[in-house]
Amino acid sequence: MPRNIRPITRRTVLAGGLGVAAAATLPRFAAADPATRSTLLRWARDTWTSMAAMADPRTGLVTDNIDGTLTTAAHYTSPTNIGGYLWSTLVARDLGIINNGEANNRIRTTLRTLTTMRHHEAAGMYFNWYDPRDGTALTSWPDDGNPVEPFVSSVDAAWLGAALLVVRNGSGGNRKLAGDLFDAMRFDVFADPTNSKPYLNYGGYYLDEPTRLPSPPPPSPVT
Repeated sequence: MPRNIRPITRRTVLAGGLGVAAAATLPRFAAADPATRSTLLRWARDTWTSMAAMADPRTGLVTDNIDGTLTTAAHYTSPTNIGGYLWSTLVARDLGIINNGEANNRIRTTLRTLTTMRHHEAAGMYFNWYDPRDGTALTSWPDDGNPVEPFVSSVDAAWLGAALLVVRNGSGGNRKLAGDLFDAMRFDVFADPTNSKPYLNYGGYYLDEPTRLPSPPPPSPVT
């Protein structure tokens, strides 16, 4: 990979994961001409190489960004990053880039780490920023030492929740753990109680802010 390539960032982690998914779901992909299929698979393999380089093998948490040489990674990650890595692992498996055993092991490592990470337990929601090396919630920013107050983001929660559903439905060996993590997520915590229209939500909240949590909903059915 050229050394002058720009760093891979949080935004491109998510876009990259979607790019790999697009290669798997592109209409008529299987019927495409050999040159087109070769190009798409090359893009997918390159994307996966970056994703794998960004994931800490001990925790299964993918970093927010990495330099163009894939050697110097940031010491922070988010639920969005983690979700993008989970579904990209399944797509890499389905494209034959990695085998089923490797995919299961990578996903299991990530899910097990999620069970140990500090989060808002009443809502099952994770904070914006963690250290990918050990899963601790950040209280100071690694780059400059500025304080970080744990914040629960509805957008981050949605990406991670979607990824857990993908894993629950697509990874038999990790089905139960992914389902348990998803069922613990109370998305009604983002509902705005000051508005009469129930579809209007908060963008997120700090732990010292009041939140509304009605009675727990029943577990979602496994499909």
